[in-house]
Amino acid sequence: MKKYIGIISIATVVLIFFICYFCYSSNKIKKYESDIEKLDDYINNHIDSKQDDLESSKKYDCSFTKTRRIIEVLDYHFALDGVSYAIVDDFQGYQPYIVIIPKSIEDNLEENKYYEFKYTLNGVGVVRNFDDINSYLIGSLFNKYNGNSSSGTIYIDLEIKESNKSGLDQIQENICQK
Repeated sequence: MKKYIGIISIATVVLIFFICYFCYSSNKIKKYESDIEKLDDYINNHIDSKQDDLESSKKYDCSFTKTRRIIEVLDYHFALDGVSYAIVDDFQGYQPYIVIIPKSIEDNLEENKYYEFKYTLNGVGVVRNFDDINSYLIGSLFNKYNGNSSSGTIYIDLEIKESNKSGLDQIQENICQK
């Protein structure tokens, strides 16, 4: 009888082990399924967003000007050829952010002086905010530096000149929206 109790005890322990292992594996599978669903939702939303961008692409042939103060020109060694970066703030904006500038003029910009940044947009694409402008500008400056005047989407020409205006006469035009 003691022999059977030992076998039943061992069988019970093994059975409990398999039940625990099954529960653990089942929870892991549910977690993986949840992760896969989240990834699937992310991919579908990303595809929908890109599709919306394609459908909302517009032809741009316009320009706008913003007056900005140069806080500092960055010495960023990993920038693409023809591209440089500057920390600026808008006139009376007092919030610093980074803009892309042509490498060829970075030495001509003086800190704490105001400059008029004139952006001329030409081509087809989507411009929702200034991050989009910077994104297109990188390609435009890189292509211009390498002798190709087209970026395949929106080409942006940037002119920067020292501002001769003072006070509220500074130019702050909205990004051209069509």
